[in-house]
Amino acid sequence: MATIREKEKGQWHAQIRRTGWPARTKTFRTRKKAEEWERDVESQMDRGIFVDRSAGERTTFGETIKTYIKEVTAKRPNGRRVRCYFQGRI
Repeated sequence: MATIREKEKGQWHAQIRRTGWPARTKTFRTRKKAEEWERDVESQMDRGIFVDRSAGERTTFGETIKTYIKEVTAKRPNGRRVRCYFQGRI
């Protein structure tokens, strides 16, 4: 079940809470956009294809590069040189 409410003038807050699924919230500029998002997410949940992307949306590009350097580049034959190149710039 979704709840859509006006947060501030010009902002609409949509919240979806369903048993067995992670709670999802998002803020929009118009009520129409909030309703479209709500219908889309609930439809995905109904079909069983919903994927929670909240962790990915919070991860910055810099954090992704650091993880890549740590987990992938270090295992490559010349990973040390690549790691040194990126470390000074992140």
